[in-house]
Amino acid sequence: MNKYPAYLLFFALYPVLALWSQNIQEVGFGQIVRVAIASLLLSMLLWLASSLILRNRDRAGLVTVVVLIVFFSYGHLYESARGWSFELARHRYLLPLIIIVMIAWAFYVIRIKQVGRFTEFF
Repeated sequence: MNKYPAYLLFFALYPVLALWSQNIQEVGFGQIVRVAIASLLLSMLLWLASSLILRNRDRAGLVTVVVLIVFFSYGHLYESARGWSFELARHRYLLPLIIIVMIAWAFYVIRIKQVGRFTEFF
């Protein structure tokens, strides 16, 4: 595998750097480096696993991006759901709903004919 999608690096690093920018006085650079490396490694492992399952690097990249977005924004989604409805703001309802959306996205990505259009930037 000679081509790693560069956009996954940005999706893995952005939440860490955004959180650090809000707490720059309380968090040291060494702590951020460890968390950033862990985020990058986990995104790479997720991409490798999905590329083995889907047998296509571009499709695996699109699935991995959605998983990263959902993982890093779950707390925000939960807090928003608490504002909409009390019943929806329970993890037992929200988590299966999000999993269903991610599975639907994976099936959509599998059916796309020309995935390269979505993943080519340079």
